[in-house]
Amino acid sequence: MDKLEKIKIVLDKGYYINNIGEVFSRTGKKRKLRLSGSKQGTEYYSFNVKINKISYPIRTYYLQAYKKFRKRAFVDGIQIRHLDSNSLNNSYENIGIGTVSDNMMDRSLNLRQKVSNIAWKAGNPRKITEREIIYELLYKEVPYKEIRRKYDVALGTLSYMKNKSKEYQKFIENKPVC
Repeated sequence: MDKLEKIKIVLDKGYYINNIGEVFSRTGKKRKLRLSGSKQGTEYYSFNVKINKISYPIRTYYLQAYKKFRKRAFVDGIQIRHLDSNSLNNSYENIGIGTVSDNMMDRSLNLRQKVSNIAWKAGNPRKITEREIIYELLYKEVPYKEIRRKYDVALGTLSYMKNKSKEYQKFIENKPVC
């Protein structure tokens, strides 16, 4: 079930969102929102809804985007944007849609530079020793969270390094068998 289908079911169940980003049930009771993280480490407000006896997390900004843009917000290649870069601000005025590039440009110059530096560090061939240390930690199954904290590497980069990197596969092959 894709995001748009889930949102339509949630709305059919009577849930709604006001212009400041609060979510209410069909009885008018304000839903308690929880913080949930993304793969990139960004936090979002969400709440759970049961659909066919399965509980699904629904991000609050999805509801606001559907309210504002309908199904245009869920087209391939389009991202839902927080125009002020505050992922916890789900107000009607703060939600937009656009390309990945548009979404990146919503971030402050400082944040864009930080993200760029993280990507550079992860892929820079001059940082071979640091990457080998990270490979060793991945091999020892140190939690991603600890590696991210220490080396400032994105979760997606760590996942790629462990699951798809040919360099990591070579690293494992060269490990002595105990």
